[in-house]
Amino acid sequence: MASLRRPVVDGGPNGAKLSSDVAGIPVRIALPDSILAVAAKDGSDLRVANERGDALPCEVQTQAGSPAALWVRMDTVYAGKPTRIRLYWDYGGKDPLSAAKPGSVFSSTGGFAGAWHLDQDPAAGNGRISDATGQGNDGISVGYSATGATEAGVAGSALKFDGKTQYMGTPLAFNDPESFTVLVWFRAGHTQGGRIFEFANASTDSAVY
Repeated sequence: MASLRRPVVDGGPNGAKLSSDVAGIPVRIALPDSILAVAAKDGSDLRVANERGDALPCEVQTQAGSPAALWVRMDTVYAGKPTRIRLYWDYGGKDPLSAAKPGSVFSSTGGFAGAWHLDQDPAAGNGRISDATGQGNDGISVGYSATGATEAGVAGSALKFDGKTQYMGTPLAFNDPESFTVLVWFRAGHTQGGRIFEFANASTDSAVY
């Protein structure tokens, strides 16, 4: 029989302080050793459902030498009450649900053009940084020649940039983007300011904004 835990996502005044309910938002769940001791180490036998029992899209983010973590696309996170979900594990090696695969959480149908966790060593894998949307829009790291460019971040590992020659780019093309949303978790190494994100002209390689 599968094991069950009921995590709570708090969008209220004691938690995220949401002003209204939010639909389709990704939430990251760190998996404790008490679960990983009996579940598959890569999280492949995990299941997530809402309080009604409806399956929620989820995918595992593994960390080299660290416990796995789980991203879940919530159907709704409530502002006025706790949002309860169900986490099942220890299914005895059965194949994961179709909802538990890359691109399930950060999907194109959810409006994501690209999603990069930046938890990979840029000096490995030919400098490619995996795209979590499942669309193959992998990023390309530039300026890294040696390993050891990652450190602990808010969610798993994080990529370090020197603020000069190191950056991550993507060949993903946008035609005159005017309406878009960019979310970046970062910690600045100084207070001098700088550019975190930009679009560039593919012909001239010059920054547009």
